[in-house]
Amino acid sequence: MRCTGSRSHVVCSPFSAKATTPICRAARNVGPASSEFSHGVSQEGGIDFPILDNPSILFNLLLGKSIKLVEITLPELSFNFFYRQSFPIIGPLVGTFAGGFSAKLDLRLGYDTYGLQQFIATGNAADLIEGFFFDTKDAAGNPLPLATLEATIAVGAGIDLGLIKAGVEGGITITIHFSWDDLDGDGLVRFSEMAANVLANGGNPLAVFDIDGDMQLFLRAYVTIDLFITSFTLTFEFARITLFHFSVPFNRPSFLGTLSNGVLTLAVGPAAHDRIQGSLNDIGESITVSVLRGGEPRDLQITVGERPRRS
Repeated sequence: MRCTGSRSHVVCSPFSAKATTPICRAARNVGPASSEFSHGVSQEGGIDFPILDNPSILFNLLLGKSIKLVEITLPELSFNFFYRQSFPIIGPLVGTFAGGFSAKLDLRLGYDTYGLQQFIATGNAADLIEGFFFDTKDAAGNPLPLATLEATIAVGAGIDLGLIKAGVEGGITITIHFSWDDLDGDGLVRFSEMAANVLANGGNPLAVFDIDGDMQLFLRAYVTIDLFITSFTLTFEFARITLFHFSVPFNRPSFLGTLSNGVLTLAVGPAAHDRIQGSLNDIGESITVSVLRGGEPRDLQITVGERPRRS
């Protein structure tokens, strides 16, 4: 190994048997490394027309409820990078250091009759936008984060036999989920809900999400088989323990009233549970309703005590 260059820049070459600097001697003792990188579509998308699949949902219109007209599931996009470096200890025994990062994006959106119903009631064409929604669940009804990020770091020991490498390692994984915040709990997030969350948090655009995650400790074993033209790795996880769970706090506005067909219904008394957020108890309260300055008659401000809330 030949080393050339100044103190701040060293180039190590394998064509020399001598290594005259600590940097080159360390480089000579580093074993082989392996890395994996994948990206692209990890799950196909699709388009659903709920009325065609289940025409009976049309009866919900007679009950004043909205129904989905179309729902689009975009293909799941993901990427994954993983790197493992080995360091010779003695003979085939090696120490390992590994790290990785992955991310995936899942998006379901659609249009229902809610915007049309609001438009018929108010005559305001802007209400048609309220028919657009983002779904917080997948087709099976399971929670569906919009984005998931995961970072991993691990150390371990193993045996390097050339074509076969095996070892055990332990490490830490941090996973972060970005999920739509559903203010009214109906499983659908509309632009008005996003706007309310952003305004309630001083214009912070991240407030449209529920951001939470976990830090976990894991122990696993792996076997890598090299077939010259390709290689594959098998992983066996022995244990995984959650060290702690974390979340990012945001202010969530309450629904203190609903305006429909010119009638304002306050979420007070027995209907206090309709607020979703804040105090849901049926207690004595001071309620003030006023029209916002410069706004239309439908732009109301509802105040409970000293805290103003939008309807």
